[in-house]
Amino acid sequence: MYLAYSLLALVVFIVVSPYFLYQAIRHKKYIGSLRQRLGFLPITFNIDAEESIWIHAVSVGEALTAREAERLGLVNRVLEDEELTKTAREWAERLATGPTRALALTKQLVNASLDSDRATAFAAEAAAQEINMTTRDAQEGVASFVERRSAEYRGR
Repeated sequence: MYLAYSLLALVVFIVVSPYFLYQAIRHKKYIGSLRQRLGFLPITFNIDAEESIWIHAVSVGEALTAREAERLGLVNRVLEDEELTKTAREWAERLATGPTRALALTKQLVNASLDSDRATAFAAEAAAQEINMTTRDAQEGVASFVERRSAEYRGR
């Protein structure tokens, strides 16, 4: 039976290959990445400005540029190499000066919600709200809102 399936797969491959080759040439799709699609990867990657990062979606066999992944919402921002360190530092400072306990609780809730039902997620959120409202940062957030000023969180 294995031999029959193998022969059938070979026949199907031989029959449909010309169609896919015609489509690739006609639409100029996949020709540039044909070697990569067949499993041959270069030792060093040439990085172009437009297509600097490639993500290979194994499940569908498509390659996306970083810009396309950003457009689809798979990544939140695409940066040039020289911008990366500066932006990472800005984000780290923004997170560090924010309400760190509330951010930690939020991250825990999001991660836990992936493995729980809605009722459990709501109960966990209520518990997190109780914990969060006892922190000095929560009091500072409310006070800064009432006083119409920027909050100064301290991570407590």
